[in-house]
Amino acid sequence: MQLKAKHIARILDEPLPVVRTVFWGKGLGSGCLSIDPRDEKQGAAYCLACLAEGYHGYFHECGWLKKCPIHRTDMVKEASYHQGGNPFDQSVCRLSALLDCHCPGWVLAEGNLLEKGAIRHHPALLKLLGWHRAVQFSVGRWAAACIGVVGFNKLVLLKGPYYRFWHYDLLLGRLGWITPIPKEVTGLLVCGPFYRVPDVQFFSKKLADELCYLLTKYRLDDVLDFYKTATFVKGEFLPHQAITQAAISALNVQHASKTCPCQWRQRSVDGWERVEGGVPCSCCAYPCPYVVAQNELNHAWLDLWPKALFQRPCYWDYYRLRAEAAFKAGIVSVIGYAPVALGDGVLISRTPILKFDWSGQMTRLIEVILSKVVLGHIDELNYWLRAIALGGAPWHRDYFPPNLYLIRVEDSGLQVVSWSARERPPP
Repeated sequence: MQLKAKHIARILDEPLPVVRTVFWGKGLGSGCLSIDPRDEKQGAAYCLACLAEGYHGYFHECGWLKKCPIHRTDMVKEASYHQGGNPFDQSVCRLSALLDCHCPGWVLAEGNLLEKGAIRHHPALLKLLGWHRAVQFSVGRWAAACIGVVGFNKLVLLKGPYYRFWHYDLLLGRLGWITPIPKEVTGLLVCGPFYRVPDVQFFSKKLADELCYLLTKYRLDDVLDFYKTATFVKGEFLPHQAITQAAISALNVQHASKTCPCQWRQRSVDGWERVEGGVPCSCCAYPCPYVVAQNELNHAWLDLWPKALFQRPCYWDYYRLRAEAAFKAGIVSVIGYAPVALGDGVLISRTPILKFDWSGQMTRLIEVILSKVVLGHIDELNYWLRAIALGGAPWHRDYFPPNLYLIRVEDSGLQVVSWSARERPPP
């Protein structure tokens, strides 16, 4: 990026700091650990003290920064407003208007360029730029070694009117684990990093080679989802299902099964509505948030196919096609058939029971991944229920980012790095 900035500066005949201000990336992280570098809906962000001196830096517009690293004062952030035209042109025009207002003649002012010597007098800015440079380098290498990223929202499509994938506190905590954040920088951020040491498990190089070969044929989320379905048809009860069942039982203990004080119920047509407390949790398909959470866990990990028989044919056809493709690819073997009712209990079809033709270590790895993903799903639901208990609306649900990363450094073995948000404070 440094070479590109110098090239643009020569073409435009502009000072390099000016080109950096306009064109440099304002994001944080890289690849699987990143935030969108520039959200056009964010609007303008600036420091009034810097504008008075005729200066504005690219770091002022970083959405993850709250305070100006030069003056250590809260930056002003304006809502986005577009009146047609290119959003980039509008943001540049808005910045020019702000400089004209707060520092007339800013084009000729000496303060509009922050020289290298002047940076030394601002230790917080120096620490920020140094940490940002270091984290971009280290997380870039870390992300390049990542061969798979997994989370519940990567396995099952969640529907809802409110969706936010990344959270600054979670991301900053993970980046801080890779590259420690200086204490001088922590006070400048929009939120405190949520630090939690990840769980790291190591697997052999032979297994890493086997997984990489498998990923040349199938996507990782397809492999995991097909494994879930095949074991469901086979009737096996696996460790990740035991975790799910324990979580559902815990929700039953925390919440009365017959009556509850919840002020919300969900209608299948009208969505969420407020009701009086003390009514049944689930009456005529009118469940409360706790029942919704239990049903979601059950449908995602235990009863994968709907109980309504008229809905099962499409699931059975899809599974049969995937089983045939996996058999031709040499990934599975058919060891038998199971009868399945496909409508009104009349049509009985033979469903293939499969055995995966990979190593036992691969099966163990997949179970480790699914168990970690289940724990992430449970954390997300508990966070949602705590938010409702504190007065939040149930449709404002924060969908957590992926919590598990498969890392292979050069030709070494495989590392499974997973984070848990279980201790994350409620909103």
